[in-house]
Amino acid sequence: MERKSEWGDLLTESEVLQKHALLHALLERKTMTLNQCKELTKKLTGDEENFFKLIGEINRDLKLMKMKVKMGEDAVALCNQDTTETKDCSKFSYDQMKYFQTVVFGIEGIPEKRLSTMQLLNLEQQRDREQDQEQGGSQQPSQELSKREKEELLKVFVKDGWLSVSNNFYSVGPRTSLELKSLIESQINVNAA
Repeated sequence: MERKSEWGDLLTESEVLQKHALLHALLERKTMTLNQCKELTKKLTGDEENFFKLIGEINRDLKLMKMKVKMGEDAVALCNQDTTETKDCSKFSYDQMKYFQTVVFGIEGIPEKRLSTMQLLNLEQQRDREQDQEQGGSQQPSQELSKREKEELLKVFVKDGWLSVSNNFYSVGPRTSLELKSLIESQINVNAA
């Protein structure tokens, strides 16, 4: 018995429509598995091997907007390549971003690459007093988030693809792996030195 596809009948010879459909699917879902992308490509073009060609064409088109479709081991996501003036583009507060940084470096800093809910709730946010002063010239100094705030924030991080959770253990999500990989590796290398 053949498994029913979530994509339906999408076969088209129009390369513009093929690129549009794949890009729209990535925008809608934030991240997709490599298998999902290949299945969609097969539905659009008739051959899943066209996936890499399609991604190459999409990336060429997105270059002017400083965006790129990136692939990890098993994940595909649309990523912003522009590193200028991104600090005001987040829905997260400074304290929430500091907590996210603490969570990611906590997970990445251990061999198991995962932490339990309780371990994450008990993490204290990393503090860099000089950065706090730079960020807060006229603002209040940063505050430690409550456990309830952290718990709600962890749910948002999972929903947005920044973290993954399985059996109450959190690991770095596909979005973090794709968008922040070089930043994480450089920070871990600095901490190890």
